[in-house]
Amino acid sequence: PTSDLRPHRTHLPPFMQLRRAMVAIAAILLFLVWHGTVGRTPLSRGGGGREVAIKPPLCNREAIRNGKWMKRVSQQVQYWPTPGNWIKRVAQQEYSWIPAGNTGNGTKSCQFQEVFNSTLFCNLMTNSVIMFIGDSIMWEQFESLVVLVDSPIFPVRQIHIKATKTKGLPVVMNVCGNDNVTLVFRSSRKLIPDDITVSVNQMLAEYFPTAIVLNTGAHYQPDHDFVSNLDSTLHLVGGWQRTCRERDLTCPFFWRTTAPGIPDCASFTEPVNNITKMEIHVATAANPAGWGWDKFWYQNDIALHMLDLAKAEGLSYEIIDGYEIDIQRPDRHACTKCKRYDCLHQYYPDVANAHNIIFLHYLRARRTAKDIARVANYRYNFSRVTNVQPDGMAVAFDPRDNM
Repeated sequence: PTSDLRPHRTHLPPFMQLRRAMVAIAAILLFLVWHGTVGRTPLSRGGGGREVAIKPPLCNREAIRNGKWMKRVSQQVQYWPTPGNWIKRVAQQEYSWIPAGNTGNGTKSCQFQEVFNSTLFCNLMTNSVIMFIGDSIMWEQFESLVVLVDSPIFPVRQIHIKATKTKGLPVVMNVCGNDNVTLVFRSSRKLIPDDITVSVNQMLAEYFPTAIVLNTGAHYQPDHDFVSNLDSTLHLVGGWQRTCRERDLTCPFFWRTTAPGIPDCASFTEPVNNITKMEIHVATAANPAGWGWDKFWYQNDIALHMLDLAKAEGLSYEIIDGYEIDIQRPDRHACTKCKRYDCLHQYYPDVANAHNIIFLHYLRARRTAKDIARVANYRYNFSRVTNVQPDGMAVAFDPRDNM
């Protein structure tokens, strides 16, 4: 065979060694750019070239959980409070939740999208059925997401009241146009069947979702009942995920921690970025009898411990840290224009929007092209028709009548 006739150099001249090293480095950087791990930042005009800067990683849970509320007058929302309801109106949101490490004026330590990206959400969740299970606080997150994905129908809060009075009436809304994402709200106060809702087991049987967002609701229950109800629910969710895997689907589960109401909320006019101060306020101020707001912090810890145990048995989950986010916005409960001071529910959408931005952040971090494709091709065995009237004022029909 023909041999390489070029002379072999065992010792290259210094300028050749430098050149070879520079070519190798350039090849590595080109590979990283191609795979999206770095980006290019222009140099000053006098530099005559471009530099490559490594992008920070996506923010993890600890960075998000330990963030703070900062002024960011850039995000527009489309609903605003009136007595007992939110109405559509373009208005700027004054504060946004910013992860720790990103709150200064310098370089960000991690990537976090401060504004909800509806296109990204719809692409990631094509053909998904997302079930929100919880009480009126979970309804706020459901309502916020409907608006953030630019739905032409805006469901008023009276629909949630109707749902609670009709024994677990599902509220079904299709969003994202041709991407066909279905949002389903199921009312539950303590994750148990009662006079207003059905069991979680029945919910999952009636509508098999491909994603779940869950919370116990801001209704205090003694520790023994709390543990018992959550334990049975986590077993059901674990079984649902196993069924997903059997159907070759990756079904994300999100647990949102529970935030207390804020006693004397009308006295606050801005965020309080001091969780210790707010916990002391909740613990020492007069709480409404029976609401147990001062006990939510340690019941959240119990829930997180139970989730960790369930993870060892195969449960996969992400945490939306509603407790830390919500408790530091005492000013969002009072509606001075409405002369209404409900110190549990939100009268402005900032907090609910933050929950959904974090929801999207974790989807972006975990969702793969294979996950998206498998759900996109999945066929459901139930009707996904929106049952909210076009004016958003009422539920048109009970979809369970046709099951």
